[in-house]
Amino acid sequence: MGPSEHKKDSLSTFNSNEVYFAQTPVAYFFYNRPDLIRQTFQEIAKAKPKKLFLIADGAKDADDEKFCKISREVVKSAIDWPCEVYNNFSSTHLGLGERVASGIAWVFEKVEEAIFIEDDVLVHNSFFQYCDLLLDYHRNNLQVMMISGCNLFPSLSNETNNVSSYLFSRYPMVWGWATWKRAWSNYDLKMQEWPHWKNRSDLSDYFVNKEEERTFQFNWERVYSYGFDTWTFQWDFCRVIARGLGLIPKKNLAVNIGFGESATHTKDSSSFLAHLPLQTMEFPLHHQREDAILHDQAYFKKMIKRASFLQRALLRISQLFSCRSETKPKVKARASTDLTQSARPL
Repeated sequence: MGPSEHKKDSLSTFNSNEVYFAQTPVAYFFYNRPDLIRQTFQEIAKAKPKKLFLIADGAKDADDEKFCKISREVVKSAIDWPCEVYNNFSSTHLGLGERVASGIAWVFEKVEEAIFIEDDVLVHNSFFQYCDLLLDYHRNNLQVMMISGCNLFPSLSNETNNVSSYLFSRYPMVWGWATWKRAWSNYDLKMQEWPHWKNRSDLSDYFVNKEEERTFQFNWERVYSYGFDTWTFQWDFCRVIARGLGLIPKKNLAVNIGFGESATHTKDSSSFLAHLPLQTMEFPLHHQREDAILHDQAYFKKMIKRASFLQRALLRISQLFSCRSETKPKVKARASTDLTQSARPL
């Protein structure tokens, strides 16, 4: 299907040297790191969205309660522009997967499209204009299921002489992203459809090779059978069975500044992922079709394949110990060893 009729053509000519005000509702996920929140929420405040959704998890324990409370106060005190504010603050600790997934579902009970930013993601102001334009342009293109602001390998992005401002990718990141209610509507945190799909041959058509297919199937099995706490592998599954793609910018518009011991997954501050450049998108956008072939190859090799090898080894070791103790394996990957989650929380 072709692009939608444009209601936001005036956005294309916006002067990128000025501060851009977001037109799309923005959802901000945060938890218990007030110093980080002060930095990342500042860019949202600068963009002054007209609708703002605040989603926070509850504290794990009494010590955590203090930091959760301060974090919520930091966000509330930073809202100094007129806007509609919707709060979804959990009184109990839901965990990463359930908190994010339930938060997104809640947002789509109220709006048809939204931008999503987590508290460790710093975006460039041009990210908001980029999302506004592409949400409008691809609203009726059902193959496009999300818009990512992050490009881990911007040096590989000029793959052809194509002048397009963005690429169609099978590996879009969720470090600053946007989507529509119509794309999220079939999302299932529990992945109840996985047994139905796991042995189907037509699932293979989406993947470049068997290695890629096995890697993704391994991740989905971790969620379904072993209760791995995430929401992003399920989002991958949702896109794959719909044969959906994501858009990634040729310039990197979002970086994760939350690497360190206090992070859930992104603990290795020496990783190249912790030192990505924050770049500016140039406007007007160019919309010629271009697939992210080199980017996706590099992403699979450097991020997904390596992480999956280590995860499989850890899973096998856990199963061996479980067998020796004659107990049923109950494996839940540790955050510190989850390299794929460090790469995306995809």
